[in-house]
Amino acid sequence: MEENETSYKKVIIEPGKKSTGFGKSVLIPFASGIIGASLVIGTCFGVPNIREKLFVGTRLNSNFNNYFK
Repeated sequence: MEENETSYKKVIIEPGKKSTGFGKSVLIPFASGIIGASLVIGTCFGVPNIREKLFVGTRLNSNFNNYFK
């Protein structure tokens, strides 16, 4: 049988300063959260079937139905 020779190379990783900018680490996640939350809330109030299931039997339901007709 043949012997498989295995060679290992030593890899040296030098620690470097990995900094992310303020926009990448704070602003983009914040803006994404705002957009996602407004999309969900807009869907809840904009789609009639969802709105009716959320606000069944409340006084709020009749006001929303009159407003969106």
